Amino acid sequence: MEFTVVAAAHPLTVWLYEDGDPSTMILDYEILDASGGTLECGHQRPADAGS
Repeated sequence: MEFTVVAAAHPLTVWLYEDGDPSTMILDYEILDASGGTLECGHQRPADAGS
């Protein structure tokens, strides 16, 4: 699997494509944190980010 990451000061976006083909974007997936917990979709910031 290939993926593209777009990052700025705080946001991180990951687009998952099968074989690098954007017409076959993977829509059934889970994003896990370092401890194995599932991260929910949406805007998330580290606890010390001040918001």
